[in-house]
Amino acid sequence: MNFLEIKKMKGVIDRFSWLVDVFKNPKSRNKLYVFLICFFISFFTWVSIKLSEEYNISIKYPVVYKNLPIDEILINQPPKSLFLSVKGRGAELLSAYFDGNNMPVVIDMSHIPIIKEGDVHVTRISSVRFLKQVARQSEYYDNLIDIKPDTLVFVFDSLAHKKVPVKLNLDFSVKKQYWLDGKVKFYPDSIMLNGIYSRINCFDQLETEKISIENLTSATTLKVAFKNIESKFVMPDIDSVKVYIPIEKYTEATMLIPISRVYGNKTIKTFPRKVELTYKVSLKNYKKVKENMFDVAINIDQKQTLGHKLSVVINEAPDFVEVTRISPEEVEYIFLR
Repeated sequence: MNFLEIKKMKGVIDRFSWLVDVFKNPKSRNKLYVFLICFFISFFTWVSIKLSEEYNISIKYPVVYKNLPIDEILINQPPKSLFLSVKGRGAELLSAYFDGNNMPVVIDMSHIPIIKEGDVHVTRISSVRFLKQVARQSEYYDNLIDIKPDTLVFVFDSLAHKKVPVKLNLDFSVKKQYWLDGKVKFYPDSIMLNGIYSRINCFDQLETEKISIENLTSATTLKVAFKNIESKFVMPDIDSVKVYIPIEKYTEATMLIPISRVYGNKTIKTFPRKVELTYKVSLKNYKKVKENMFDVAINIDQKQTLGHKLSVVINEAPDFVEVTRISPEEVEYIFLR
């Protein structure tokens, strides 16, 4: 602390040195006590007089609208608060003015008439209409003078519906020796959109949020939300779909399958008579695979172009296997009389 700071502090102390002298002197001290007592008596008397007088103040109340038309959609934003002009004594109004936890005023819309104006429906409600209703719900039944705004305006449009398919936005990968055992399923595959006709008519589908999963090793169930619809006038009836990804561990197996010998009214002989199929199958389905589940033939349509060898084709196979190789891929053949 430097010299200037010490000097400044000393000056502040000197200003209040008289107060110290007052308390040291009994006579001066008694005078101070008398002054303070008179001051507080005068102050409380003045406050009491002011609080006993009547005042008009504005108190903010939140508002809730119930029983809105179920076949209409509200397209404007009515006031979220009402300002109640209240008359009363200061003591009665003081706590209400500073209390921000007023219970919401509820306005019942069930018996309010709606008038068509152009392409929309409009309701205008004068504050006089619900003055008594608000007064009963507030604490000021006998003291409510006015409500602001003086008119509430509600603009509605007809509620329309449209069913659209769901587009699943999903990417996933599996670990080695695992595969997708079937199809990815999601429910529901379509949803209902509700809203203004001009808005929902722009939707041909509803896409989910992008989901990416890596290295799956087991069947997985997900709940996937829809992409945010950038319109407050379009609402899907649900907010997500349930997705099932059937992941299973697979093995690779081989099986000798005879080539079909009958083509219409002709019999054909191939060399060799059987081909070896290599296929993938889930472990749980491994024992289900039987020879008669496959139908292997030769592509007879290639006869005119490929000489004495024709390619082998698979006409039928179980839907839970994936054939990865045919050996041999081509065979020789002859027609039998």
